[in-house]
Amino acid sequence: MNTLLDQVKQYCLKNYEEGFDVFVECYSDAELLEEIGAARTLAGAIKKLSKFVSIRAEMGSNCRFGDEY
Repeated sequence: MNTLLDQVKQYCLKNYEEGFDVFVECYSDAELLEEIGAARTLAGAIKKLSKFVSIRAEMGSNCRFGDEY
């Protein structure tokens, strides 16, 4: 039986190109567990992670190549 952490990791791999790459590339198991907090279901865990994904997407859309900061 897959643990919730295993399910989250599989989801992140499947959705790598949709912004979940950061969790695959940069997060340890302990860090992922910290991010999903008290979530008990895959849907609940993904909801928590999706907030971070949407923030990254918004930040990316606000930056254009060649802009000075």
